[in-house]
Amino acid sequence: MSRNSNSGNNFTNTNNNLNNSQQNINDFVENMHKLNNIGTQMVGTFTQMATPYLNEFCNNLATSVSTNINTNNSPDSSSNSTSSTTYTTSSENQETFNKKKPEYNIYKTDKTINILVYLPGVDKKDIDVKINNIYLQVYANTNLKTDDNWNHLTNIFYSISLPLDNNYNSNDLFVKYENGALKVLVTKKKEQASKIEIN
Repeated sequence: MSRNSNSGNNFTNTNNNLNNSQQNINDFVENMHKLNNIGTQMVGTFTQMATPYLNEFCNNLATSVSTNINTNNSPDSSSNSTSSTTYTTSSENQETFNKKKPEYNIYKTDKTINILVYLPGVDKKDIDVKINNIYLQVYANTNLKTDDNWNHLTNIFYSISLPLDNNYNSNDLFVKYENGALKVLVTKKKEQASKIEIN
C-alpha cells in the first residue's frame, strides 16, 4: 500500500514539476514577445529619427561624387577647385564657403525640359551654367560679406549637376535669372526618323 502511495506521490510531484516547467516556458515566451515588441518599437523610433539625417548624408555624398566626376571630366575643370568647405576663387585669394546642393525642380514636356534652380542670395554675375556631355551643371556663390558688419557670415557655394536626356549645347538653352531663381529652358532635339531602304 505504501508503495502505491509513494508511486502516486511521485506521479503527482512529476506532474506538478511538468506543469511548473510548462508555466515557466510560457512565461519565458511571453516575456520574449514583450521584449521583442519593445525592441521593434525602439528600432522604429530610431529609424524615424535617423532617416532625415541619413537622407541628407546620402544626398550630399551623391552630389559630391557626381560633381567630382563631372567636374573632372570637364575640359575646364582646372579653373574651379572645390572641396567640402573651400572654393578657390583665384590663386591669390582663397575664400571659405559652405557647400550646398540647391533645391531644384524639373518639368518635362514633348518639346522642352524646364529646370528651375533656387539660388537665394546670389547675384547674376556669380552664376556659372555649363553643359558637359548630357549634364547641366550649375555653380554659384553668395557674396554676403559686403562690408565689415557682415564678416561673421560664411558665404554659400551652390553646386549641382543634373542629367539630361540627350547631348545638348548652349544654343539649345534659354537661361534667365530673377528673384533668386535660375530658369533654364532646354529645347529638345527633334529626332528625325530616317527611312530605311529595303533591298
